[in-house]
Amino acid sequence: MIKLEKIRDLDVEADSPRPVHLSAASGLVCHEAAMYVITDDDLHLGVFPVRSSGPGGLIRLFDGVLPQSHDERKKQKPDLEALTLIPPYSDLCFGALLAIGSGSRSNRKRGVLLGLDACGTVCTAPRIVDLSFILDPLAAEFPQVNIEGAVVAG
Repeated sequence: MIKLEKIRDLDVEADSPRPVHLSAASGLVCHEAAMYVITDDDLHLGVFPVRSSGPGGLIRLFDGVLPQSHDERKKQKPDLEALTLIPPYSDLCFGALLAIGSGSRSNRKRGVLLGLDACGTVCTAPRIVDLSFILDPLAAEFPQVNIEGAVVAG
């Protein structure tokens, strides 16, 4: 059996009217001195220090504002469900974070790429990535697509 151990709260320094915490942790990458957390109902990436319990910060991934109403928010959210560490390549010589949408609707077939520096800190503006080239073939094979995780192998 897996024993769970609470590491920290997902509280963030933020301006009103947004909540002062992340509501969920759909994806998590611990890298160097930071824990990066993606949530499925927000437009931001949470960044939490590993060596302190102080509040985290937010990196905006998408423009706009999500509605407060649950039903309207559910329709419009990017539904980012996975976060993974991409090894160094090309102009991202220290790797990158890739957040991936669920693919369950057309507005959820996007991802976000964020380059990292030598210390593992996000150092580039978010690059929106169209993931339909991966998700559309899956939709052709399966009645419903709902990505919930991602990993880089090799």
